[in-house]
Amino acid sequence: MACLLWVTWIYGRHSLTSWNVRDLILCMVVMTIICCRKIYRKKSRCKNIMSLCGAAWTQQQQQQQQNWSNLFIPTIEASGRALNLITTVFHIVLDYELYKHEDEIASLKRSLPFASCNDITNIDKEGEKRDYWEEQVMERSEALEQAQLEYTTKSPKNSNEGRNSKEMKKQVHNAAQRLHEAEEELHKIGTSRKSQVHKTAATRLLNLCRENGGVYVKVGQHLANMDLLIPKEYIQVLSTLFDDAPLTPYKDVREVIKEDLGGYPEDIFASFEEEPIASASLAQVHVARDKITGKKLAVKVQHRGLRETSKGDVLALCCAVTAVETLFEGFTWGWMRDEIAPQLHKELDFCNEGKNSEIAAGHIQKAGLNCIVPKVHWPFSTSRVLCMDFEEGFKATDLESIRKAG
Repeated sequence: MACLLWVTWIYGRHSLTSWNVRDLILCMVVMTIICCRKIYRKKSRCKNIMSLCGAAWTQQQQQQQQNWSNLFIPTIEASGRALNLITTVFHIVLDYELYKHEDEIASLKRSLPFASCNDITNIDKEGEKRDYWEEQVMERSEALEQAQLEYTTKSPKNSNEGRNSKEMKKQVHNAAQRLHEAEEELHKIGTSRKSQVHKTAATRLLNLCRENGGVYVKVGQHLANMDLLIPKEYIQVLSTLFDDAPLTPYKDVREVIKEDLGGYPEDIFASFEEEPIASASLAQVHVARDKITGKKLAVKVQHRGLRETSKGDVLALCCAVTAVETLFEGFTWGWMRDEIAPQLHKELDFCNEGKNSEIAAGHIQKAGLNCIVPKVHWPFSTSRVLCMDFEEGFKATDLESIRKAG
């Protein structure tokens, strides 16, 4: 544009007919330079646009491949876990159905020509003996409770009533002795068939939770706390899940923090211990130091992939429970679906935990209790990462440490 203005200023005062050959050639050269510059700029601009388009297309392809991989692989894994769930539920239902029809099966065995009469007789005698002592344990437990009630509700006022009190105390002792004898006899025979079925089913659930991990471990731990709803055999077996927490590799921990906080642990914190100090079904805790204050922090990091797979796992669990209730009469497992499914997604959002801890801290402060609730550091907290002050302490079951602490 500057060259064009210069040419116009130089030659604008003269008419075209007054130009000589040298002037015309000079003008053509200047115009050619101007055109070449314009073409070069447009070409460079096109190259830049094509490069940007190519980079955007490549990035889009990579993002699509990553999204497909993130969707496909968890779907395959969730399908495998669902298959394990269906197989386990089928075996549990089959165990209970066989137990329910044991008498019919025994009758069928007796009718077989190759059945051993001695074996059948021994099984029948053992079953009758077990049933007898189970009834005796129940009856003698009721008798002991009645004797204890009579002894504790009557107080002696004179010598006769004092003598009656001694007799009632003796009755309590005798009832307790008779109950102990019945329990010993039942123990010699072995656990009841029903208890064996419960233990087998609970063991199947335990193996399922350990194999599938993640949400299934959380469900198993939740069941282990429901001693008022499920048989004691389930409580005893599934309680081992409290000590079987999975561990996430440190490289996955770094990626979760990078995805949620925008940087790796070494970029965000002054220090970050690779080995977790604790692990649970949903997350594990690492010790870190604040970059500015140097304060010791506890960073709770959710197991990678749990958020993406939890919905599918919960859906599979609900479908399995619904199918069992529909197909088999007497299996009322719907409470498991109604109890666990609505709460699990809340537990997976650590923001809820942080807010609840602050609410609890407010209530404790109002009550004037000498109790510390760790402070939440919200700049380093998300739905999958929870950063709090590290407070020294010990487990509530560690009685020796409690005594030493006064």
